[in-house]
Amino acid sequence: MQETNKYGPFDPKYFVESDPLADMIGADKRDLGERIGKLESWLDDRKKILYDNLARIEDDVCHAESDLYHVRATHPYEARPAEGIERTLFDLEQQKRFERGGAWKDMWLVNKELLELVRQYQQLKRRDQIMQ
Repeated sequence: MQETNKYGPFDPKYFVESDPLADMIGADKRDLGERIGKLESWLDDRKKILYDNLARIEDDVCHAESDLYHVRATHPYEARPAEGIERTLFDLEQQKRFERGGAWKDMWLVNKELLELVRQYQQLKRRDQIMQ
């Protein structure tokens, strides 16, 4: 016959003695590990976005250079038709610089946060080792 208390039948297998401090450190380590994983995933996604955007811009540059070559071949003495295409090439190069700069800023901020989380994780790991 099982013992009962005011909360229902008492089964000792559900009551495991544990150290609350170790449980708290373990929960913190799991939380930090999840956050580190999310930041690493975000960095990978941001790199993919950067490379995709740069590839699209590079495709546009290739098309514009092809158009410029065609205009210069068909109208060698007229500068006006080529001016718009040259401006487009300049704008595309500027977009590449902005994309690289924006990606660098995003990744720098995330790396900064990631390093802080890794430092906190290592501190928790050391505390856990000392307590054991």
